[in-house]
Amino acid sequence: MLDADGDALSAGFQARPWLVKANRRELGRLLGRELNDELDAAQALKDLRNGGVSVAAITRGKDGSLAMDDQGL
Repeated sequence: MLDADGDALSAGFQARPWLVKANRRELGRLLGRELNDELDAAQALKDLRNGGVSVAAITRGKDGSLAMDDQGL
């Protein structure tokens, strides 16, 4: 499981961990774009899954959390 930020998140993601959990800002920095709404967050999770992560999760403060695995969102 990877829960990190910045260079550690980027390097850890390259190792294709089973689960990546990041907040909205951390994941946005990793992917190089802002994650402003639920659709952005869902696409970011899909991108992590396409990158080899089995389970991707994002925390969004007062907007709650989302996760995606091989069963979907």
